[in-house]
Amino acid sequence: YRDIGIEVIGIVTADEALAEVDAWVTKWLPNANIRIGFDYSGEMDEDWLKASLSFAVPRAFVVDRDGRIAFIGDLVKLEDVLPKVIDGTWRASAEAKNAEKERIAEGETYAAVIVS
Repeated sequence: YRDIGIEVIGIVTADEALAEVDAWVTKWLPNANIRIGFDYSGEMDEDWLKASLSFAVPRAFVVDRDGRIAFIGDLVKLEDVLPKVIDGTWRASAEAKNAEKERIAEGETYAAVIVS
């Protein structure tokens, strides 16, 4: 996606091994130039995942050209979402609003289960 102005950055939490991530990227994205950051402090989990009700990983966070989080969700949805974020039609769309409502509802349901 670099040729259309998108940069991919991966964040790996401390409980994931560097070797596993490196092997996955090498196998599935052999020609990609992806920056990988490591969260040894647990701040990513606390500040991003829990704060966004994202309990499953991997999780994609897409930041639009305005610097706003446009999408949080499953990586498989990126193929459909990214072109819309790029052309500016995603954020105000009914599809985006419905996806966000569903994501929050799922997260709240899961959070209630793990708390009880």
